Amino acid sequence: MVRLLTYADHDSLEKFLLSKLETSMFLLANSRRAGFGDGDTPFHGSYAGLFEGDQQSLAGVVAHYRHGYLILQAPHDVEEIGKLALADSKRPVKGVIGESDQVGAVLDSMHLAAAHIQSDSVEYLYRISLKDMHIPSLPSEAEYTSRLADEADVPLIVEWMVRFRNETLEDPDTPEQRENCRDRVRFQVEEGSLWVLEHRGELVSMCAYNAKIAEAVQIGGVFTPVPHRSKRYARYLVAQSLLAARSEGIATGLLFTAMNNIAAQKAYESIGFQQIGDYRICTFDQPLTGS
Repeated sequence: MVRLLTYADHDSLEKFLLSKLETSMFLLANSRRAGFGDGDTPFHGSYAGLFEGDQQSLAGVVAHYRHGYLILQAPHDVEEIGKLALADSKRPVKGVIGESDQVGAVLDSMHLAAAHIQSDSVEYLYRISLKDMHIPSLPSEAEYTSRLADEADVPLIVEWMVRFRNETLEDPDTPEQRENCRDRVRFQVEEGSLWVLEHRGELVSMCAYNAKIAEAVQIGGVFTPVPHRSKRYARYLVAQSLLAARSEGIATGLLFTAMNNIAAQKAYESIGFQQIGDYRICTFDQPLTGS
């Protein structure tokens, strides 16, 4: 049976998603932060699930969030579950995120023309046990500071975020996009999830926790401007941010990176990340209805 989730399904959702932790971080973090149903933050969304067997155990879930992304964790019947989540949200779809085969099934069911696809990237999914992490060093390390970003950093980081989204998601540089990036950066600064590396007073790299729960943290938004690349800044900052997470008792780190980004793969593997699967992010040139 496919139906909408309610607060009574909280424990079932937790059990199901934790059994698939590595590909469920957005769903876990958002549901713990905002619960189920509509609301005024990007973390609110409509959740639909597939329940099977005599015990009506949860076997799949799809959520459509206020920011427009449809996020999947449904090994089968993902199309039917997704349609119910979209019908409940009554909002257009900006993109689809999840394991590659699930995203493919949903895209096929939407009968999209190729022209509607802005970017479609199947990425390698990586995991690391933080207790086994290798901590890289930098030459003249005392000259560097890794820290949480603050309000004074926002203007520069917004510029970086616009470039990052253009490079990774092919998002155009528009006034609307800049405003979205500004809102996102300010939110990350306020919640303490955005990290920067500073060298002699100059910011040279950034990364963020794009999902964080008690069990694991997922790294995203890793960006180093072109003049500062190939200096091992990103791997150093990612490791420092994971050290901070480890100090809070978090045991696992996760991230995903493009299959053609060999430099990033080598950097993450040097810290101790191991490839465990794939993750797919597909975005649309214009928000689409789910019909």
